[in-house]
Amino acid sequence: METAHLLAEGSRAARAVHGQGDPDPALGALAEDAYDTLGPAGRDLVPQIFLRLVAVGPEGELATRRAGEDELPPGSGEVLRLFAYVLSRRDGEVGLARPALLRAWPRLRAWLDDEWDGLPVHAEIRLRARQWAATGRRQADLLQGGRLDAAVGWAVTGRRHLALNALEREFLDASAALTRRRARRRRLLTAALAVLLVLSLAGGGLAAFQGSRIAAQRDQISAQRDRANGREAALRAGTLRTTDPTAAMLLSVAAWRLDGGSEARSSLMSSLYQPEIAVYRPPGGGLQALSRDGRTVVTVSDDGISLHDVRGRRLLRRIPVPGLRSDPLLGVSLSPSGRSVAMITTTKATVWDLGAGRVRAELAVPGARAGGEIGFTDDESKVAVLEDTNGFVWDLANGRTYGRAIEGGWPGELPVLPRSGRIAALLDPDGGFGVRRLPGRDRDPRFRGACPGRLGAVAFSRDGALMACGGRQITLVSVATGRRITEAGDDDWSWTESGADEPANAVNAGLRFSADGRYLAGFADRSIRVWRVRDHRQVFTYRAEDDVTDVRLDPDGHTLRFLLEEAVVSLDIRPRADPVRPPGRIFRTWLSPEGRWLAIEPEESGPLELWDVSRRRPAGSLPGTAGWGDAIFDRTGRTMVIGDDTLERLRAWDVAGRRPLWSYRAPRGLLVGGHAFSPDGRLFAATLGQADNGPETRGSRLLEWDARTGHLILDIPLDRQTGDIAFGADGRTIVCTDGRILDAATGRQRGKAFIPSESFAVSPTGDLIAVGGITGRIFLWDTRGPSPVPPTLHGTMEQIDALAFSPGGDVLATVSERGTVQLWDVRAGRRLGGAVPLLSDLGLTSAFGADGTRLYVADQIGDLFEMPVDGDLVARQVCARAGRTLTREEWARYLPGTPYRDVC
Repeated sequence: METAHLLAEGSRAARAVHGQGDPDPALGALAEDAYDTLGPAGRDLVPQIFLRLVAVGPEGELATRRAGEDELPPGSGEVLRLFAYVLSRRDGEVGLARPALLRAWPRLRAWLDDEWDGLPVHAEIRLRARQWAATGRRQADLLQGGRLDAAVGWAVTGRRHLALNALEREFLDASAALTRRRARRRRLLTAALAVLLVLSLAGGGLAAFQGSRIAAQRDQISAQRDRANGREAALRAGTLRTTDPTAAMLLSVAAWRLDGGSEARSSLMSSLYQPEIAVYRPPGGGLQALSRDGRTVVTVSDDGISLHDVRGRRLLRRIPVPGLRSDPLLGVSLSPSGRSVAMITTTKATVWDLGAGRVRAELAVPGARAGGEIGFTDDESKVAVLEDTNGFVWDLANGRTYGRAIEGGWPGELPVLPRSGRIAALLDPDGGFGVRRLPGRDRDPRFRGACPGRLGAVAFSRDGALMACGGRQITLVSVATGRRITEAGDDDWSWTESGADEPANAVNAGLRFSADGRYLAGFADRSIRVWRVRDHRQVFTYRAEDDVTDVRLDPDGHTLRFLLEEAVVSLDIRPRADPVRPPGRIFRTWLSPEGRWLAIEPEESGPLELWDVSRRRPAGSLPGTAGWGDAIFDRTGRTMVIGDDTLERLRAWDVAGRRPLWSYRAPRGLLVGGHAFSPDGRLFAATLGQADNGPETRGSRLLEWDARTGHLILDIPLDRQTGDIAFGADGRTIVCTDGRILDAATGRQRGKAFIPSESFAVSPTGDLIAVGGITGRIFLWDTRGPSPVPPTLHGTMEQIDALAFSPGGDVLATVSERGTVQLWDVRAGRRLGGAVPLLSDLGLTSAFGADGTRLYVADQIGDLFEMPVDGDLVARQVCARAGRTLTREEWARYLPGTPYRDVC
């Protein structure tokens, strides 16, 4: 068993090493070429087919599988033909003929990343559905309880590229129908018990006894009903997040109040961190366009133009225009000032003056019968028009056009103009880039080579000083000089790391600066990203349920709105966990186990400082500690041990009194390695290892001291170095990063080894070790073997850097190398809510508060994040986000048969 797990972990490590590059670039290029030859419908089928040809093993390893052709979506034949070079078809089954494609094709890697959490869920649905069909569709083979909740939750809200086939949909529908029928039977049983209660009351003393039993049974059934309805509410909340975000938040609170189980808690955590805050669907239909600030949406229907207040969800003004759309309408745009609307049909482009309610200008565009788009530029007097494949500029001031086909032509997309209107940035059909001067139309040599690579979007800042070009990388260019501000290939500003969501390949793509120029938003089909301009840091990412046609950043600095075909969705792009930073410039920090103290090493030479986390204030400094660090606290925060930069000395401190307790210097040639406090804080242990190029005096050793007096209790040799260490929950064992569990009294290994990892945590209940994998998997081990405990927890595909158990051992927190925090229900083996990205990835550490209600995460430079974990605490914050409680009408709609409660 140990060998199998070590091989699995080695396989994962090998994948990670090769994942940074393409082992066979030509193979990936062939697949991308085949993908490019397909139309939109065929492209939608590709991920559905290829994701059915892979599987995730019990230890998180990626494997290939063969799928029956009857399992694939209808219309797959053309896709299989075009990808015949990498696929194998025989005996009615399809498989990957070249498994290296999993690493060679960036687009497939991105699909796997998006669907990684859901692949095991879909595998269970697929297998159970086939079993259900093979055995005559018996009720006994249907999903129930938590497994059904997980399957439906993934199918409704978790899927990105995979689609259920007909059999799988029928299987889930039948499973859900069975659950509903059983819920109805429970309600009928409740009614029957009520009748028996009435009859029993006529029977005197015996009736009283029977009545008490019936009352207990009634209460039990009511509780079961509430729990079932609570689980249903949690699932329903997941389906409403992008259609009615407020109702979704409140339903998750109702689920927690009614059920309190893992599904409800997960739904509640999702509501706390969900970015969706509002959805507005303008009545009447028609094509739509957003204002520059995203607060107004204009709709053009057959008989008029309407302006709507997105925030107030109301109609502002309607301009009746009978027969407005005599020809098919292709596009609509609202001017920067909001005073004019431009629209294009298959025959003409028209600009309406909204104040006067009349046509401002018209232009015949017969070529638009083959396709057309229109958009106001940042210069109010100029409109960009796309007539078939010819993008040109229409000057409303004089009626002239620049770059039209009859004038020589600019083949490509809609031109993009800055506020000055003196230049036009152009993208050709192949993603090439150029800039033309206006009104002369000649090329501007300043911008030659400014934006390399295949591009999919260009934008100017509101003041016209900057131009952003978007391909796989984003490049900032000075409009005054035409020179790049960011260098080509600057990894600090990457739009996408693979072909997936690459703007040059997208049907719809664009870049939008915020009004103050601090942020840049980009969209490519369903993907939305926001970056901070000053440091290129991505601060927000989101995947919509359908293709995005426009994105706008609100001037409030924290709201983003995007446009779908029939709705405007508002997102809160602020991090849900706002950091607090102690004053001063900070070099490194260390967080105490219960989140009480933060030890700080200042950037400039000086003593270590203490920060009181709960009171948010300084707690003093430790004199004589300049050049010391690597602080470690006991569980109560009473004692702290620090090490010097040479790794040769240790010094213990009384934290409250800020006074030294004892010190230790390692023998010559040995360095301090791992160190840890015992759970009760009475002992402090450290391991010593051979220094590089040092004289050989002694080998590795384990030392243990009385943590308060410094009295050396134990000094024994070890057969090899251990790396970092931690005491077991009973204080009798020491867990090491090399996968061994040592007897704390003898230093001898107990049992077998678990998977070695630099990141691990020991449960305070003593039964589990959680180990973080390099591909984002979390492995649980029973300390008594040690032996693996299924299931493997599948998180984001990022290396796990830190883990922490809650005081009760029921919740596990993990922090990845990119600053992503995830919470896990250890008993249920599932994640609580979604992954929460923090705006930090520098040396993150985490700790639960003493009562387990909050999680604290600190980074190396002093940012301290506080995240609620307790269900009731989270529920209060979700209610505050929603700003109200569920109405009786909403309760009756979503929770029929359950007595109304004010959940907030």
